[in-house]
Amino acid sequence: MFKSYLRIQPVAVQLLVFLSFWCALMLLSLFIQPLYIKAAAGISSAQMEHFLENDIYHYPNLIFVSNALFQVFSFLVPALVYAYLADPSPRAYLGLVKPARAIGIAGIIVMTFGLLCFTGAIAEWTAQLDLGQSSKELDRQREGFINAYLNAGSGWAVLRSILLIALVPAICEELFFRGVILKFAQSMFRRWWLSIGVSAFLFTLFHASVSEFLPIFIAGVVLGWVYYITGSMWMSILLHLLFNGIQALVGIYATPAMEKSLEGAGPTVIAFAIGAMLLAGSIFFLYRKRTPLPDSWSVAAGNNAGGWLPEKDA
Repeated sequence: MFKSYLRIQPVAVQLLVFLSFWCALMLLSLFIQPLYIKAAAGISSAQMEHFLENDIYHYPNLIFVSNALFQVFSFLVPALVYAYLADPSPRAYLGLVKPARAIGIAGIIVMTFGLLCFTGAIAEWTAQLDLGQSSKELDRQREGFINAYLNAGSGWAVLRSILLIALVPAICEELFFRGVILKFAQSMFRRWWLSIGVSAFLFTLFHASVSEFLPIFIAGVVLGWVYYITGSMWMSILLHLLFNGIQALVGIYATPAMEKSLEGAGPTVIAFAIGAMLLAGSIFFLYRKRTPLPDSWSVAAGNNAGGWLPEKDA
């Protein structure tokens, strides 16, 4: 192990180190993805632009691997490497610990359905706004990628979709945005609600959707709050997994008749009201069982955090 860890360094130094190798890994990801796409699809560099705009949607396996590579190199690896360099207990540093109190999976499940109804209604309303041609193009690309691996049909395709949409992002994004970014935000702003808001904002930016900015931001806030109030990253990972997984299953198995029955202002208002009530109830339930992160929780070592700093001479 190391003689000293990054947590003994000033926050600015730690942030510079983290951003440096995160940028390097992002560039590596952006370099590897085109190479993989060209090799898997058997195309040349000159054909790449046309393929990405028109043909990639016919290659769900390629989309799966490409997005998984991006998630791993952009979010998972930076979080794991930084935690290893920062603290002698990387798992605890990232919040991968059992909740101090029995939280109850039922509360997370209820919160998931509440969040789905609440953000779904908001997404339905914002979709009716004219946000410009750029927003429409982003939505078109996003919808094309989602449909590519939701409509493949086989049992393996369903499992692959759940892995891509639910499990991989739940682990990679939570460890990055809640495990590291939220910690940096807390170190700089010292207010838990502002730190959660900042991490949720950055989380939303990376999803690159103008029309769904508000629903994704709300989801990011709730995920950050769950981590803060339970002290366990496993709870936010579970919520993220269920949220994305249920969305994927609905996208795969929903019939045109089901979708038509949910159209209109009435069902949207009902979904919003039900979602608000379920969210409020689950938030109240989790708050009563709270084990919030300590005030000193941050990237800074604090007063001998974890007991691994050398004692000062008397």
